[in-house]
Amino acid sequence: MSGWPAMLLKIARKTGRNAAENLQLVLPVLAAAEGVVDLQQVSFRPERIEAEGHCLISVEDSALGALSGLFLNLPTSFIIEQLDSPHPVAFKEVAEDTILEAKAYIQSLRANGQLEMAPGETGQAEAGELEGMASPLLGQPTHYVETDETGRRILRRRGFN
Repeated sequence: MSGWPAMLLKIARKTGRNAAENLQLVLPVLAAAEGVVDLQQVSFRPERIEAEGHCLISVEDSALGALSGLFLNLPTSFIIEQLDSPHPVAFKEVAEDTILEAKAYIQSLRANGQLEMAPGETGQAEAGELEGMASPLLGQPTHYVETDETGRRILRRRGFN
């Protein structure tokens, strides 16, 4: 059923007097189907729903080397406007400064030996940089790269996922 998000919204809005409660139950399901990892702040209006959350976003930059294309959990906002459309959820662009901060974060993790690389994975840092190795001063790496079932390489923090 290709239009299931729209159908779910329509049922939620038209079922009895509990439309607002129904939408609160349905919205996390729709958000998850669109890739939103963590749904926050939702505001309901008669023909529009606005929400903020975190979504896995690919961070692309040749300066990241083999880490280019790594997915990070970044803040995003989205709206549901076209309630009868097969794809009612529309994402706003992730702010450019958020992307720049994500790139700097990846580079910092790599440069400080806090990003564990899989054995045999390319993308080793330039000579003199630590990458994915335990440091006597810094301890074990705090982050690692996980490949999900769809092939996305996702940055994960140890102990917090």
